Formats: sequence, C-alpha cells, structure tokens
Amino acid sequence: MENGGAADKAGLAKGDVVTKVDDTVIDGSESLVATIRGHRPDDKVTLTYVRDGKTQTTTATLGSDASSSSS
Repeated sequence: MENGGAADKAGLAKGDVVTKVDDTVIDGSESLVATIRGHRPDDKVTLTYVRDGKTQTTTATLGSDASSSSS
C-alpha cells in the first residue's frame, strides 16, 4: 500500500482484505485492480474489507496512477 494513496487515506491498513468495491465482489488482487481501473480519478467508492475477522466499510477517493507511470 502506498503512503498517502487512496487506500491509506481511507484508513486501510496492511493486512486488510478488500471484499467489495461498491457492489462488486472482489475475489482476489486481479479482480481488485480491474475493478478500480474501471473508475476514474477522483471517483468515490465504498470499500468493504475485513480486518481482524470483522467486516467494515470505508469510502475512498481514487487517485491517479499517472505519477507511477514512466512516460
């Protein structure tokens, strides 16, 4: 997880397991990446995740991955 990234700002911690983005069920890391890429920067999404065996939700404002691309 990137410090200062959308997940960090939404309060997610290392070890949290995202199970849904809005109403889309997430069944693995590839599913998570594909679902997030289907949104635009600055979109707000509701994340459902499991931490220490408890299901929780939070809202995240998506950022841009432009800073990580090497153009």
